[in-house]
Amino acid sequence: MKREAMAHTKMKRLCRRLDIPLWQAVGLMESLWHLTARETPRGDVGKLSDEDIALVLDYRGDEVEMLNVLADCGWLDRDPVHRLIVHDWSDHADDAVQMRLARTRLFFANGRPPKLSKLTGQERQSAVEFYRACSQNGNSCAQMGSTSMQSRAPVTNPCAQNGRLSAPPEPEPLPVPLPEPEREPSANREPALFSWQRDEGYKEFRDAYSDTGKPLIDEDWAAAFPIWKRLDFEQKLAVVKNIRQRIEGRIWTDPTFVSLPKNFLSGEWKRPVVPRKLSKAEKLDRYYETGEVACD
Repeated sequence: MKREAMAHTKMKRLCRRLDIPLWQAVGLMESLWHLTARETPRGDVGKLSDEDIALVLDYRGDEVEMLNVLADCGWLDRDPVHRLIVHDWSDHADDAVQMRLARTRLFFANGRPPKLSKLTGQERQSAVEFYRACSQNGNSCAQMGSTSMQSRAPVTNPCAQNGRLSAPPEPEPLPVPLPEPEREPSANREPALFSWQRDEGYKEFRDAYSDTGKPLIDEDWAAAFPIWKRLDFEQKLAVVKNIRQRIEGRIWTDPTFVSLPKNFLSGEWKRPVVPRKLSKAEKLDRYYETGEVACD
């Protein structure tokens, strides 16, 4: 939930109309938005019954009154086709919802297309062409999209009807977007994904980071390598030193809480390291392991 939503007049009005405290109203709205993202990503929550909505939200009062209050306060919009639509859902839906609708060639219930900024490569280009064709032919796609996907028919352009558009069928979207190289690979050049393996300085960074016990894959190292390349020699030395200090100071004792290399190189390494004070049990463990007496 965005911060401004808690102090919004609509939230205060909701508390007053239902006679509930703010924390309960916040939970009610957060549950409603989660329900919408999971079961009605187009925002047409009205296709669910009043009772089903109340059950998911765990609302114990009159469900009809609750939904009427949500509509009167501006959190829901009444619609002649969809009955109830989440207000401005197309603007506030998260990236996962936007990508889900784009990949299934659907529109939001208010007729607006999803955002395509998180799609990559061929998948994004295919979606751009589809929604551009729909925009040139009115909103027929918005009305036809949900029907075509519910029947699980092959994805074609629903605007191509009555002879108005003769577009070829859309290619099946890739299940996993593939990274695009900056330029075409040549015979004497390795793929960009594996260029980080040839850098000796980066190997020292990887060895130091591996001592944290953080489970990492090739994609993690490849994502951090461009940031590493932008650092000068002194900064690279400081990065490796910072990692060693975090390990020796027992700041990174649990691999779960160790940052990904990309995030660490983005600026976390600049923070000064303050060794964590050891508990009595940890002091005993160090004594049995090394024979040294830990002093704070």
